Amino acid sequence: MKLSFRSMLLSLAGMSLLAGPAAAAPTPVQQWELVRPDGVVITEPIKINPHPETLDGKTVVLRWSGKPNGDIMMKYVGELIKRDYPKSKVIVSWENQPKESLLAAGWSASRDKSAKMASAILDLKPDLIVGGQGD
Repeated sequence: MKLSFRSMLLSLAGMSLLAGPAAAAPTPVQQWELVRPDGVVITEPIKINPHPETLDGKTVVLRWSGKPNGDIMMKYVGELIKRDYPKSKVIVSWENQPKESLLAAGWSASRDKSAKMASAILDLKPDLIVGGQGD
């Protein structure tokens, strides 16, 4: 009887330790600054580049964002351009590139890396760049 009473006492003591409040570090006080309560983003208008009247004789660069199956869709767009404008030149920017190449790298959240990627595409001398960024 003593052994089972002792076991029960130890079990109760262990459970009370587990059920008790944990000694946690005090939560630091957060300070917030309300910047723009209406949620409107202030933007400046930009000038849109003129679009070519035809793609015949033009160089079109396809730009893939790296999302799943986006390469398949972009290649299909390239096939449609070649079908409808046989004199056009379509460059698939990510093909035949080393994995670490800026043209094969997909997308970037880095402003500097994005600028380098844009520069690498501009080095291909495109008349038009076709890309898809959304999901």
